Amino acid sequence: MSIHQVCSKAEGNISSRRSVLGRLNLSKVIHSRFLPKLCQLALVVVVPLGFSYGSATSAKAATLWYNGDPNGQGAIGNAINIYPPFTYIGARLTQYILDDFTIPSTDKGWNINSLWSNNLLEAPNQLSGIAWSIEKILPRNIPGERPYRSETVASGVSPATIIPTNFTVSGSNYSVYTVKASGLNINLSSGSYWLSVTPQYILPTDPEGGIPSASFSAITTTRGANAVGTPPGNDGMSFRINYESAFEPGNAENSDYSMGIEGTAVPEPTSILGILTFGAVLGLKRSRKPQLTPEANDRATYSN
Repeated sequence: MSIHQVCSKAEGNISSRRSVLGRLNLSKVIHSRFLPKLCQLALVVVVPLGFSYGSATSAKAATLWYNGDPNGQGAIGNAINIYPPFTYIGARLTQYILDDFTIPSTDKGWNINSLWSNNLLEAPNQLSGIAWSIEKILPRNIPGERPYRSETVASGVSPATIIPTNFTVSGSNYSVYTVKASGLNINLSSGSYWLSVTPQYILPTDPEGGIPSASFSAITTTRGANAVGTPPGNDGMSFRINYESAFEPGNAENSDYSMGIEGTAVPEPTSILGILTFGAVLGLKRSRKPQLTPEANDRATYSN
């Protein structure tokens, strides 16, 4: 083999080696340029979305508001009695109680899935359901009219979950039960509302046409022990509704009543925006780092 052939072969090998190394280095450059971009995309888009999804799916229902434990001092009628042949009789046997709660402005709102109240029950096995309502109570400035009016925000009748408790009420022979409506999906924005959670009975028909005996049910009073949220069962802003009065203070003592709300609070989106901002800033810093061009990287490789 001639010297010329040997040199040509050597030059071919060097060119081939340069070509292979060039492709390898170009691949490294491509990875070094575009991998950070993918990371930035993950930080800016995927991570916040994953955080948001994780927060939503991992959030567990908790007590958002509880007016307080029964204080054992009293109770007031809290029952809706339906007597099918004569609805007006059912109305005369009906009274229910509203008490106020507040969704703070620091929350975007609440998603409510359960409502409950603590009641003395004569015949818990006769409950046909729970009638519940959430109201706005507004002033009415009309001479001769009652000073308040209501605006229903949400209402319904749900199956009753009846839970025995250890609470008692002085002077009563009846037991206190938690009556609970679950499986709800009520979304409320921040503000002040009034809640009623009332045992409902369908009274049996009297074959002789007489007026049936209504089952006794009375919601227990509280002074805010172990309360959660605002107000803590101590502001006396309850209302009584029955066939002859509407939106009057609950009783002479302006008592509060033992009831509560379970669900999840919807946070303001500041935390998600913070993560988006963090991802964007970090991505910007990464994009400003100097990157070698393929030619410069190739030269640097061969210089070594």
